[in-house]
Amino acid sequence: MPTKQEKIAQSWFKGRGVGVKNKTKPVSVLLPAELDSIIRSMENRSEFIREAIVEKLEREGLAGRHN
Repeated sequence: MPTKQEKIAQSWFKGRGVGVKNKTKPVSVLLPAELDSIIRSMENRSEFIREAIVEKLEREGLAGRHN
């Protein structure tokens, strides 16, 4: 049975994105100041950014549905 510390470590270092593995390298971008402040004010900004990217890729016909 895992110790309390082991349970915490397992949840801290777990990939959070849908289909994201722990060893996946993050993608980062610089945004104009106005967009940056909007994104940073969001509570769920990573999820929002992931969904926006998937939506754009689907619209462009570059990816299928990823749910």
